[in-house]
Amino acid sequence: MNCGELCNREVVIIEESESVLSAAKLMRAYHVGDLVVVKKREGLAFPVGILTDRDIVIELIASEVDFADVSVGDVMSSDLLTVSGEEAIADAVKLMRARGSGGCRWSTSRGCLKV
Repeated sequence: MNCGELCNREVVIIEESESVLSAAKLMRAYHVGDLVVVKKREGLAFPVGILTDRDIVIELIASEVDFADVSVGDVMSSDLLTVSGEEAIADAVKLMRARGSGGCRWSTSRGCLKV
């Protein structure tokens, strides 16, 4: 079995220029704990990072940062692990273990998300 057969294709995305407040509202609306941060080029969404609810709590709220003017790009983790749909699940698990990652995101052979 490969990653394309198992992956969740319904991810919530946000552009890195958006505000953290907008990101938090998206997380609440879609009941998710993370957003894939993308740059859009030629009508395609290329993943450049991930923003988690933990990032918002630890980096901003706990540090008492006024995040009215903080963008998603200011807080996101850019160390996003992506795999192709053709990648074997066992190989993806090895990659996640090696990187200490709790998950990975699927992208097409061009490196973009299908949205």
